[in-house]
Amino acid sequence: GEVPMCEFTPGGGSFAEGALPGWDGTPPEIEAVGGSTMPLAELNRRRHAYYDAAEDYVKEDGTVVPAWAVKIRRVVHAYGMGYANTPFDTSFDYIMQCFTEDDAKAYADEMPAGQLFKAIDVAAAGGRTLEEAEAICEKFADKGFLRRTVHDDGVMYNHVPWLQGVSEYELHEMLNDFDNWVIADSQAGAFHHLAYNYGGSPYFYVMPCDKSVVAEGDMLLYDDYEAVAANHNKFSLSPCWCRTLAMRMEGYDTPDLQSPDWDGVMSPVCGHRMETCLSFGDEAEYWIHMGFGREITREEALEYLRRSRDDGFILQHIFAKDMGTVCSCHGDCCGIIGEWRALGGAADIENARAFKQISHYNLVVDTDSCLKCGTCAERCPLDAITMDEESGLPVVNDLCFRCGQCAYVCPAGARSLVARPAEENLEVPYTLVDDGNQKAAFRFEHGMIW
Repeated sequence: GEVPMCEFTPGGGSFAEGALPGWDGTPPEIEAVGGSTMPLAELNRRRHAYYDAAEDYVKEDGTVVPAWAVKIRRVVHAYGMGYANTPFDTSFDYIMQCFTEDDAKAYADEMPAGQLFKAIDVAAAGGRTLEEAEAICEKFADKGFLRRTVHDDGVMYNHVPWLQGVSEYELHEMLNDFDNWVIADSQAGAFHHLAYNYGGSPYFYVMPCDKSVVAEGDMLLYDDYEAVAANHNKFSLSPCWCRTLAMRMEGYDTPDLQSPDWDGVMSPVCGHRMETCLSFGDEAEYWIHMGFGREITREEALEYLRRSRDDGFILQHIFAKDMGTVCSCHGDCCGIIGEWRALGGAADIENARAFKQISHYNLVVDTDSCLKCGTCAERCPLDAITMDEESGLPVVNDLCFRCGQCAYVCPAGARSLVARPAEENLEVPYTLVDDGNQKAAFRFEHGMIW
């Protein structure tokens, strides 16, 4: 059903009651740019109060979803951007396929929230044997409800949001058995609320497509994909989730997800290159383990990023410094961009708080140098540039992502990205876990979870 826009209500709602002492709220200058300083202990107190308030849910056909399954949906919803405040019938189908009531107890009550943990932590919390706890953790890592990472001292896990998390981590299930539509059907409600139920910061944010489009000295280190690649040793490459799903929905067969046969495949639906989702580090390790990413070298990773630049894509990465995933997106085939485009006019975009953090840069145009040739308008992957009939100059609308593609092809060098003042940018969290917590904390703090 319809997912209503969340109201921004400072104060935190009912889950603020009984707050732990020692934290008086996020400072205004951090709140203003979409951040939260809520301590993990307070965030987890609110999470568990939210979990424990779960009640049975009755579907339109009269089927009763038990409270323990509603609780699992709430666990997923209490990370990142969430999974739609208003439940919808299909949001429970995959949960009911994967969980038993005992599984739900382990997942919601025995697994440490908002942090990495080991199977031994679950065993200790629930009075289980280590073997039982390991089996449960592996089960839900394979089902996509936990992220699994390998460290020097063992295997660790963490809860994940719906995006990036359960939905991406279940792509292989959907493609291996496309009749398993419950996963895809669940996306409808999740994607629909992305542009409304914000966690203060965007799901993805944009890195410049090339150093050459950024004013000298203004490139931020974590936005430089060459520097990021140099800081990792493990890389995986996967077909684009959006384009792959579109192919299957249109009845096209697709290669195995780890197959090199994807190399060079163009989507018959939108005409863009398919194999464009790049993962780094622990995230790459997990994608390879799950079977939907093939391992590549650092040199190959850089080659694919440069190809995406040359192909006119927007390079977007998860809102974290140790970013995990970089997607090559385009306005005519990307689900996330589609949600932004669906917002409508300038006022709607202005009210979308997270859009303010979509880029660390402003686009600057030297109109005196502009040739009025229209190359930038033809290149823009968002169709955010039009040519003014009277002046002949390009006009950029409010949906500009500041990806730099227009500057990359400008024959006069009349366009560039200039770093915004530091106080306008939210400090990007370090890991995917940190990002999931910060977004959830923002939502709890402003009464955006119920």
